[in-house]
Amino acid sequence: MQTALVRSAWTCWKDDMKENDATPKRKSKEMENILYPELRSIRQAEVKVLKLEKKALQSQVVVVYQTLEQWEEEWKAEKEYISRLLDKSNTSRNHFQHEYNKLHKQIARFRAQMQHALEKNMRSLTHLRIMQKGAYAECFWKLAHALVFAGCARNKVGQLIQVIGRTFRITIDRIMDAWTVGQAIDEAGQAALIQAGYELAISRFFTHMNTLVPKYSKGETTIASSSKPAICYLGLATTTSHTAKASLDAWKHVFKSLQDSFNASPLAERIGTKLTLLHILKILCGICGNHASTEIQAGILLKEFKRAYILFSMGEESIQDLEMNQLFLLIHKKRTAWLELIGRPLVWNVMTHEQRVQLDHVVLEDIKMDLGEQQYQKLGPKEKQDVDLFLQCGCCMHKDMNAFKYGNDALVEFWGKKGLTGLLILANKQNAPLVRCYLTGKTGELTNDELAALQAST
Repeated sequence: MQTALVRSAWTCWKDDMKENDATPKRKSKEMENILYPELRSIRQAEVKVLKLEKKALQSQVVVVYQTLEQWEEEWKAEKEYISRLLDKSNTSRNHFQHEYNKLHKQIARFRAQMQHALEKNMRSLTHLRIMQKGAYAECFWKLAHALVFAGCARNKVGQLIQVIGRTFRITIDRIMDAWTVGQAIDEAGQAALIQAGYELAISRFFTHMNTLVPKYSKGETTIASSSKPAICYLGLATTTSHTAKASLDAWKHVFKSLQDSFNASPLAERIGTKLTLLHILKILCGICGNHASTEIQAGILLKEFKRAYILFSMGEESIQDLEMNQLFLLIHKKRTAWLELIGRPLVWNVMTHEQRVQLDHVVLEDIKMDLGEQQYQKLGPKEKQDVDLFLQCGCCMHKDMNAFKYGNDALVEFWGKKGLTGLLILANKQNAPLVRCYLTGKTGELTNDELAALQAST
């Protein structure tokens, strides 16, 4: 209330001063100091605030002016650019129209391509091409293998593939002929030989064939961390004559086929491995056949061939370490021994050049065998066992014949001591006459047929 009265008095006095005094501003300040000293400090604070706001507004005004100037420059640049574009558009309107038409045509072509691709994909669901890039697809080759192995004739494979396709509402464009089916089987057989050669090249024994497929990376020497015995098909061979030598030649042909197929393959070059006959014979540890005399003799010949070839290879390595005078001395001694065996040393003087070369070849082979035998005698028991190990077994129906030499007599004696029943003679076409004794109870001397059957079965 008091403040209001003071302000009212102050206002009246101020109006009088405006009318009567020429310097009202100074009088008003004095009156303010007298009547309301607090107002001065408030006014001073307000003045400071106003000054600060003024400075802020001034700085904002400066920023606004600078922004306006920048916008003006940008606007001028945009105006010039738009003017240039307008000038250019006025001069190249036909070009833009051409580009528009071109783009419109591309869109139309893209739509047509998309429609064609969609139709093609829809046809591929029901239409299957048997050939890709001039060659038959892998799936059809595998299907041809499966059909042939199942017993289908080669000239019927192509027709059967189409029948299978029609069963699933798939159209196959062509028929695989018999020649192509045979080629597929031959190529698969060649690939199998290469695989078998690779497995032989890294196997320690002939019977340890690994079943897992390797990655064939360079430096890889094993297929798996653990090897499992498995049966590996090496080939099918026929002999012109049922002799032991013909069987041995067939085995040599199989070994050579494996060796040639693997060594000529890109796989051997990639992994840097070569399959040699020496390696095959070193890991060969047995043969399984039957008890025919020719097969037994073939096993014996194969064992002798294995030992002779290994010793011959050892002799070839040893002959390279000999001095020249030592080699000449050995050749002279061996040649003299051969000439004495032929008849007399004077035979050498009447021999032709070809005969002398042939005799020297035989002499050199004998020297290699002798040196190999000497190296064999220096081997330890384990190394000798690797050379000599060769097991031969036969038909499981004749267990007495599968026993080692003189082992059958020991087994018969053992059964008698223990009161056990020994092996029984099973009926077959060879001992059919002997079965008559057991079925009819007929006794007496055996006929020639019965005797032959008994000898062939025991």
